Amino acid sequence: MSGLRIQLFGKFGAACEGRELEKLDASKAQELLCYLLVHRARPHPRESLAAQLWGDASTEKSKKYLRQALWHLQGVFESDPAGGELLRAEHDWVQLNAGCDLWLDVDAFERAYACASGRRRIRRWLKRWT
Repeated sequence: MSGLRIQLFGKFGAACEGRELEKLDASKAQELLCYLLVHRARPHPRESLAAQLWGDASTEKSKKYLRQALWHLQGVFESDPAGGELLRAEHDWVQLNAGCDLWLDVDAFERAYACASGRRRIRRWLKRWT
């Protein structure tokens, strides 16, 4: 997926190469995508995703709803002309593909915060030793 930009702060938005991605208005599919983006560093068991998003449904139905939401998301991102795979879904787990070309506002914020926090620590350390 080339040039994918996703905005989670404020109003949700997703664009690829400047073109808005449509069909991401299904609330549960969008919730699933947002969850996977925020927790992008690890794979997630399908059972726990299903229980978390559809906890009020039976186990069988929640797993069905998860499959449908994944199918929906994969359809949205596979229809992108740039191609690529945003999600990696196996029989028992789902994960964001770490190799996809993705800009995420949450990631940019986390990196800026880490950089600023590191500078503060360095300044404190320098003050202590100078």
